[in-house]
Amino acid sequence: MPTRYFGASGLFYWKNSPNWLVTLESLCWSIQLSVTIPPEDLELQAADHGWSGTLDLVFSQCDKAGHELANDGKELKIELSQQRYEAFLKEGLTLRRNLTLEAAASEIRFVLYDRVSGRVGSLRFPAR
Repeated sequence: MPTRYFGASGLFYWKNSPNWLVTLESLCWSIQLSVTIPPEDLELQAADHGWSGTLDLVFSQCDKAGHELANDGKELKIELSQQRYEAFLKEGLTLRRNLTLEAAASEIRFVLYDRVSGRVGSLRFPAR
């Protein structure tokens, strides 16, 4: 299966970005990041008790020269009941993350990989 790519959009400029809603609230040396992925950009599989999928997420902080200062990755297993799946089809999936900023961080990079579909999406935005 060929790799397909997510789109993204929000309060900042995203390359190839028609779909995601992104909000960013800066609080001194930390930020609260919220990314809403529409249902058409995320593929879930029917499971025994509803719907499931797995996402790999990476949050990276870079300085003005583009050097990585911090990197935080994690695997997110999604398991939805039929009722929650129906809500997902209407509202999408919202991911929230609090990040403590490195002193020299000037850019945040967010990468998402959907293991079910093979799609990859990424966002880049100012840290402050």
